[in-house]
Amino acid sequence: MNYHKTMPSIIDPRESIHIALNNLLPIGFSVSAQTENSLIVKRKAANRGTPHPLLGMSTAAFSLEEGAISIDADLNALNRLSRRIVLVYLAVSLVNAVIFLSLWFIIPALRAHGWFLLIPAAMMAMFVVIILFAARLAYARCEAAINDLLTQMAGKPTNFKHYYL
Repeated sequence: MNYHKTMPSIIDPRESIHIALNNLLPIGFSVSAQTENSLIVKRKAANRGTPHPLLGMSTAAFSLEEGAISIDADLNALNRLSRRIVLVYLAVSLVNAVIFLSLWFIIPALRAHGWFLLIPAAMMAMFVVIILFAARLAYARCEAAINDLLTQMAGKPTNFKHYYL
């Protein structure tokens, strides 16, 4: 998934690059290419430290022109995170279903009550809702962090803050 946004800038492109580097290098990005009017950063290996929404970007290309700044970010790291969330919840659902089915087969009194098997089905439905909410929340937090960084790089007042989960 790609994210692209352009906004007007009121500061010098070199200052914008300096702001981007100050925000991205400490959280695990490295400079892939840099000129006076462009900056390309790539995420290093997976960061096991403090989570940060900007770590959802795999690569980001900043283009700084006179009066405008744009970003083209590749959100592959966020896609991998979403897949991991799905796998974890599916594994939990599978374990839950196996436990309930085992109890249903082992305890004869439960076999007369078919509604007992609705419990893991209801939990699985709840997990689907949680998966969708968690993925949407991760994308929203990443996009908000990118927008705040871009606003700060454009020289506009922002409420840019350090994001933690």
